[in-house]
Amino acid sequence: MNKTNSKEKCNLSFFLISSLFPAHLLSASYVYSCFSDLFVLFFFLTRRATTIKMKLFFALNLIAIFAVTLASAGLTKSDFNKMKIKDLRAFLQDRGLECAGCQEKSDFVRMAYQHRDTNLAGSAVKREIPNKKFWEVWSDIAKNECQNAVKRRGSDAGTEPFSIICDTIHSAVDSYLMQHGRRVANQLKKTPGDLLKTSFKDAYFEAGSRLFRMLADYCLGSPSLQKACQSLGSVMSAMNGSSGADFQVWTTNVGIENTNPMYEIIDRRDDL
Repeated sequence: MNKTNSKEKCNLSFFLISSLFPAHLLSASYVYSCFSDLFVLFFFLTRRATTIKMKLFFALNLIAIFAVTLASAGLTKSDFNKMKIKDLRAFLQDRGLECAGCQEKSDFVRMAYQHRDTNLAGSAVKREIPNKKFWEVWSDIAKNECQNAVKRRGSDAGTEPFSIICDTIHSAVDSYLMQHGRRVANQLKKTPGDLLKTSFKDAYFEAGSRLFRMLADYCLGSPSLQKACQSLGSVMSAMNGSSGADFQVWTTNVGIENTNPMYEIIDRRDDL
């Protein structure tokens, strides 16, 4: 078989495969391990096929087999444990991630496993940063999360006591992040605008949004908590950790751009 024709067939086959499956399943090491043996079998069969229909039949069957292989054998923690640190780092970099502060291989494995379903960096959704203050933007997000939490419970966010609770959360977040955001920014010789830009990056944004969902769920959790969360002071106290969400820690790590605590917030329920 002509080498040029063989290469062209290989490129075409890989293009067809890559168009059918999610990018996170097509990392080089994983595709190679699943695909190499099937590809050898493909050429073995097609070289002995006497008609175009037979070649097409073999090709479609091999693609179907590969599909089953990918669907039933997604990347597991064991797969990541077998990788070298440089491969784990490359896996994360392809997704626009950095394992800041990671020293041991287990740190890289843990982060890669947490983000095994994260899209490649080129396909990430870009968020438009509103032209507002850091605390104004996030107080709006907090109120929206509160209203969504009310709706998930089958209630009307525009009726009392829910409208009062969500308005109180909005005011509390505005005051809390104004105080702590300015303090963190001053300590780091940054501006609140710098914190806002960082907070809209994937890990920080997802973690912050989850914390505000936790705060809303806490305030709506019982009649007594609903009553308490109509008080500005009670909500600000809940933001210090009594709700299970510590916003001082989040604000500080947004300031120093430390992603590790963000992944812990996002994947708190993961059994690693």
